Amino acid sequence: MEEVALTFKPTMSIEEIGGVIEGYVTVRWKKVLEENYDVFLQSFEKIGEPTYGLYVKKLMTPVFEKLKKSGFVVKGTLNLHDSLEEWGTMEKRERMLWSVVKDQHQAPIGTFILDLFHNHTQFEIPSMPRILVTEETGREKIIEVIRKMKEKRQGD
Repeated sequence: MEEVALTFKPTMSIEEIGGVIEGYVTVRWKKVLEENYDVFLQSFEKIGEPTYGLYVKKLMTPVFEKLKKSGFVVKGTLNLHDSLEEWGTMEKRERMLWSVVKDQHQAPIGTFILDLFHNHTQFEIPSMPRILVTEETGREKIIEVIRKMKEKRQGD
């Protein structure tokens, strides 16, 4: 199994943190999917879409653990309360989940966003999740930034 260094330093900006997370997700997203596929498939047959939350937890738990060990303050993991799912077809839905990151003094430094495409009709993650960042940390501002990112991408 290929290991990826999840190295965070207390002086990092949200952009630098996002870069480390992106490197990790690039290497690990498919391996986590493949290593746990049977469990995810059985789960999807029983509970449907919440299975994607299990995938996100499995993929992102090491990120949250390393951020905390490095002195950053984050919630336990990504969750549906801090997410938006407003785009795509049933076969290729897009959910953006976010986590505000605070420094060791509890000062917010920004937010990283996991952009996850998934299928509502069968268990499938059709493409690599993307990592985005913003310096915004308030819920309404984060939602505004996400919607602007989507508008910009759709206009390209």
